[in-house]
Amino acid sequence: MTAFDPPEQLWDQVVQQLRLQMTQATFESWIKDTMLLSNEGSEWQIGVKNSFAREWLENRLKPTILATIFHLTGQEVRLEFVVVEEVGEPIPAQAVISPAERVNGTHRAVLAGPQVAAGDTTITLPDFPDGGERGSGLAIDIRQLNRTGYQPLTNYYPLFVEPYLQRRWDTPGQKAYALWEKVIALDGQQVINNSRFCNWTRPVTYSLKELASLLADTSIQDLTGRYGYCWQANEARHQGQPLAACCQLYQPDCRFESPTCKHWRLGILEVLSLEGVQMVEETGGRKNYRLTSQFWRSWPILTPHQVEYLPPNLQARHRDWLATHSRVTGLTVQAWSKETSASAIEEFTDRQVGRECQQSFWRNPFWQKERL
Repeated sequence: MTAFDPPEQLWDQVVQQLRLQMTQATFESWIKDTMLLSNEGSEWQIGVKNSFAREWLENRLKPTILATIFHLTGQEVRLEFVVVEEVGEPIPAQAVISPAERVNGTHRAVLAGPQVAAGDTTITLPDFPDGGERGSGLAIDIRQLNRTGYQPLTNYYPLFVEPYLQRRWDTPGQKAYALWEKVIALDGQQVINNSRFCNWTRPVTYSLKELASLLADTSIQDLTGRYGYCWQANEARHQGQPLAACCQLYQPDCRFESPTCKHWRLGILEVLSLEGVQMVEETGGRKNYRLTSQFWRSWPILTPHQVEYLPPNLQARHRDWLATHSRVTGLTVQAWSKETSASAIEEFTDRQVGRECQQSFWRNPFWQKERL
């Protein structure tokens, strides 16, 4: 990929790389519907759907986007995020995007071409249903949960976060919480009333064997993820009647190669990256591989979407917890029930403070194939 590729192809590749570096919720909320308006020289204009998205990208994700563009093109650029407006028709497939023009003091994305006059056709991206930022009221710092005298609220994590991870991701989720808990405890900055407190742990470099040793009965493959084989396909093969097609049990993360059908079993590190509480840098090769990791200390309050994974009794207990502690958290049950985001992990205001690792850990080949 070079800076001379067609604009739509150029930005599409940037977007696909950004998808791999953040949680799905962050990608869906802020990156998925962006578009490249122009890339003249080192000046890039990116179209976004509203002022909230512009501020979020400018203040929080801009360094990641710049690093990704440099990685793909070798070019250092300056980014400007522009709110685009709706006037009618979507962008034609062969349209050339020109720089956004200022109309009545605001930016408008304008299509360029011999048949299109400036300002005649503009484009838009859908706004949030409620017109505001998602999940911001759920990003409650661990220091706030502990600022409660003799009854600190950090029991929220083992009461609700741990069972959520276990119910959603099964054994890898349960072990992901155990690994997160162990690493947080080992970090030297764990005193939360320290003025130099940082929500990201300091970067620590491990071999996968060292990292696995932090948990009982955990292998390297438990950390990274591994292939599993469909029991139905195996049983049918042993009976002399191999399956003619995929059994569909593990779609879309599986591949059928008669007479076998294999799928991906999620790893502990993949769960932590999916939940947004771990960032990594990978170095070395097969024989000297090292993983430098940072872990995020503060889990947000679970969203209604996440709470649905809990059993009914824990769902009721979660609502009781919210009602009991609303004065401390500033979050009422009514406000919580209106949240529509998948996760609030990216809503913390200090997500970039102290963060040195920039990658998510991912090994699932089906996930990459599907999205790349």
